[in-house]
Amino acid sequence: LIIICKGTNLRLHLVPSTQAEAMSAFQLLQGYAFPGRQGLEFLFTFEGKKTDQTPSLPPYSASVEFNRQKIFSVRKHACPVSGFKAVPSPYRISEVNKDYGVCGSYPREIVVPRNVSDEEIKQVANFRSEGRLPIMTWGNGTDSGSIWRCSQPKVGLQGNQNAYDEKLLKVIGDAVRHDTAGTIGAGGRIFPPDYLYGMSGDHNLKDIINHCPASVRIFDLRPKTSAVANRATGHGYELQASYPNTSLAFYSIQNIHAMRDSLNKLMTACLSPTINDMTFGKAVEDSHWLTHVKGVIAASWEVAFVVSHKKVPALVHCSHGWDRTSQVCALAQVFLDPFYRTFDGFKVLVEKDWLSFGHPFQLRCAHGEGKHERNDEQMSPIFLQFLDSVWQLVNLFPSTFEFNSRYLMLIAKHIYSCRFGTFLYNTDKERVGGDISDRTLSLWDFLAKNRLHLTNPFYKPKWLGLSFSSEDQLFLPPLPTILRRVSLWDFFLKDSPKESMGVLPEFLKNFKFVSSEIEQKLGGGRDSEESGLTSLGEEEEQDDEDDSLAGGGKNGGSVGPDRTDVDPEIFSLQRGADVMEAWMHASWSTIHEQEKALMKARLQKTLARELSVSQRKMKSAEAFVEDLKAGGEEEDEIQTLKKRVEELELQLVAATA
Repeated sequence: LIIICKGTNLRLHLVPSTQAEAMSAFQLLQGYAFPGRQGLEFLFTFEGKKTDQTPSLPPYSASVEFNRQKIFSVRKHACPVSGFKAVPSPYRISEVNKDYGVCGSYPREIVVPRNVSDEEIKQVANFRSEGRLPIMTWGNGTDSGSIWRCSQPKVGLQGNQNAYDEKLLKVIGDAVRHDTAGTIGAGGRIFPPDYLYGMSGDHNLKDIINHCPASVRIFDLRPKTSAVANRATGHGYELQASYPNTSLAFYSIQNIHAMRDSLNKLMTACLSPTINDMTFGKAVEDSHWLTHVKGVIAASWEVAFVVSHKKVPALVHCSHGWDRTSQVCALAQVFLDPFYRTFDGFKVLVEKDWLSFGHPFQLRCAHGEGKHERNDEQMSPIFLQFLDSVWQLVNLFPSTFEFNSRYLMLIAKHIYSCRFGTFLYNTDKERVGGDISDRTLSLWDFLAKNRLHLTNPFYKPKWLGLSFSSEDQLFLPPLPTILRRVSLWDFFLKDSPKESMGVLPEFLKNFKFVSSEIEQKLGGGRDSEESGLTSLGEEEEQDDEDDSLAGGGKNGGSVGPDRTDVDPEIFSLQRGADVMEAWMHASWSTIHEQEKALMKARLQKTLARELSVSQRKMKSAEAFVEDLKAGGEEEDEIQTLKKRVEELELQLVAATA
């Protein structure tokens, strides 16, 4: 019996004793693994929730998140008389879609311009594919730099127009004109060409950035040929004549079919037991997977650059606005907002831009659907590619992210596992209707429970929860430093039949990952100084793994309340990245031990000085008492001084200890 896993094409071979047992096992697996689109309630996650009593994290709230971004805060606009005047935010939360009647794949609460009514919003939705009108996904409380997302307009070959759609984009751009930042807020800031070239590696960026007066930048993520061809189906792209306050650029990110074929080629190379290792790199390059990842990163970087430096709105879309649009909008926010680079913030980002905004996980992953039922042409690793893009940044700039690479690998693994209900169904509407939050296990609860092991100890936040316009909160390294160092993610090599994950040095196999200080900082706590996380060498010792993870193994005591339920897969999932991680931890540990030795030496010096002072005081007091005795002083005064001597002796004992 051969089982082919959907996530990475991993093959499991089972050999039952009889043909009848093989057929029985096959029928059971077929029924439970592929209950069909209408029978998802037979999946494992619905059974697991019945026995799991772990408290769940608070659900995602659009109003809470957008208030955190401060987009509804009072603005200061330029005034020729008083200099500045306070005005209300140009944006508001609309509940026009509270019953999902305007757009079934959008959330209930959407952020739109204050000067556009709900009735006008409905008219705009009629002009956009799938009703996915332009709405905000990220903004800030200080300028008009923001990210908006939507689907393609229904322009068609006739060049159809919609006055409501045109007004919406004009109103979005009007916010730029009133900003207080002068030419910076108005998108008129001029940058030296050398600076732009150094940041982007592209001589053409100066024309896009410096010589474009548009107040709204439209990022069409499709190749231009695809956008033009879509006009024949009644869709297309924004025509300049209808949207004079905008500029449009195409970014040539390929469609779902190209990404699916690319991943298939990549996995064929990674899982082949016979591939020539000398040409493995060429096989990876020929799959074009890394080229596609670079395309996503480059487009996201440019969105973040325009929003942060020109401080103008960026409108991002592809065809339907739920695949490439989700990738680029989400990754651009990773560059812009330090909150999304934290453990809790990344959860919010995925829930907002992928789950809430309607990325069709069911369609792209075919959860619970057998080969004869699923639509193979609609399957595509879009979300996996986004995680790969984030991993590239985590790999290159580890101190910028609170979570580590194992965190991303766990999310990637459970896209397909159906162990959790987080990625089931296509839309927020379907998940609410299926009561997913109450009836299934949540991936985020699982990750939070194992937070200690998924947190990056080298994370150095530069922000303190202040205004998001602060320059030190922006993470935007020069684009060439990212694109030239994009590499193959270990996730694709973890099931390779050949050793591909790196060899761990012998002296690091029993290295304890996290010091007591770091554990306490993360809220874990320790029962003894010898407590530690499971060492890398214990991955091979399956019999002892569960006890060790629970704190009863060879590494000693408990690590806190969350330690006892750590899933063994966390330590068996990622070996290759652990090699580098262990080296980094070893280096950090060496520095830490040196600091401890220095502190110990300083403490010994301090205690020595205190001891010397205490000894001098005691000798002086004893001599003074003897003098009093010789002079015939009162007994009460002598007793008082004796008590003082005893106190000094106790201080001496304490200082010596």
